[in-house]
Amino acid sequence: MHCIEPFTPNYNKLKLSAEVSGYDREGFLVKKAVIARVDGKIPFPNIYTKKLSLADLSIDDCSSFMPEKLADGRCKNVDGYTLDSYVEAHIQSEGPIHVLKLGVNGYDLEFLDGTKFDVLYRTQYIEFQFSYLAPMSLQQLGEYIDLLDKHGFTCYWAGNEILYRITGCWQDYYNIHNLANIACVNHKQQKLAEKMESVFLRTLNEGHTWALPSKLKKKN
Repeated sequence: MHCIEPFTPNYNKLKLSAEVSGYDREGFLVKKAVIARVDGKIPFPNIYTKKLSLADLSIDDCSSFMPEKLADGRCKNVDGYTLDSYVEAHIQSEGPIHVLKLGVNGYDLEFLDGTKFDVLYRTQYIEFQFSYLAPMSLQQLGEYIDLLDKHGFTCYWAGNEILYRITGCWQDYYNIHNLANIACVNHKQQKLAEKMESVFLRTLNEGHTWALPSKLKKKN
């Protein structure tokens, strides 16, 4: 298992936990890095301030006044990898990638930009966020759902023991940016795919629907 964390305080805590628990000796790797669109050094917040929630820290926090923030320690360069280059550099096995879970504050969809077919072909399950945070706020979810479909994935809005299928059930208002989790299963994982589809059908049978919020209906 690989845990990729660019924020120094979180990285230190995760690494210490892995060492104390002994999980680091069982293959749990904590890597100080960030998955991005390109390889190279990428400025990332290095100091927590009360003005920012830990959950909201992102690359964007270092994009303005970058030299000043690097100089005073508010930001620090960390290793940036595309998903392809990270897998090539740090995953020796050529077997399946069982779970790929992302939570990178608006950059979740960027892992698909430039990702080669081989990495997605090896991946069995993907989970990521679709949100109002930049740069995701400028992206169209439908384009990425189509891309994942072409690579053999069926995607769902994921709730608490409920799933709403997106693939093959597209609605234009799904592109409205809010905060939600999306779970995608590779078609090759037949048992898991059947289970997720059965949860979706149960969700519909129980009367749940993924509807446009009333306040947004009024605006549109």
